Amino acid sequence: STASMIGSIVYGCTGTGVAMNSTAGSPLIMGNTIVANTGDGIDIITGSTLLQQILHNVITDNGGYGIDGVSAANASAAAYNRFRDNTLGNTNLATDWLAATSWGDVTTDTGGAATDYVNSGSNDYRLINGSPAQNMIYGGAAGAYQFKGGISSGWGGF
Repeated sequence: STASMIGSIVYGCTGTGVAMNSTAGSPLIMGNTIVANTGDGIDIITGSTLLQQILHNVITDNGGYGIDGVSAANASAAAYNRFRDNTLGNTNLATDWLAATSWGDVTTDTGGAATDYVNSGSNDYRLINGSPAQNMIYGGAAGAYQFKGGISSGWGGF
């Protein structure tokens, strides 16, 4: 099955934030904020046979990996994502694909959630103006629910 997840905020899940559980699935995961889950931010099932597209997301503060490809052979293309403070690291496995497609990722650690989000303590995950995720893609911000001056800037305006 093919699914699209665009413009969502996923936070505070017990376990994985976003899971691809079908070996025949080909999701597009784009323009989301995936933050503060106790497990991985995104988890792709072992044996996936189709391309997983993970683009323009803010993936921070998760208890596992930012993106767990689960198997070295999984085809996961990931680009223009903001990673920070994922306990086990930004990515795991899907080795050839993630190494070859991690274009434009921002991994600057600016000191924690307060340097990215308005108020993560009250689940306000809008980006502050100084966040490294601001203006990182085509003149827009990565992630979901981003506003500048009261006007929605979306995740890049595609």
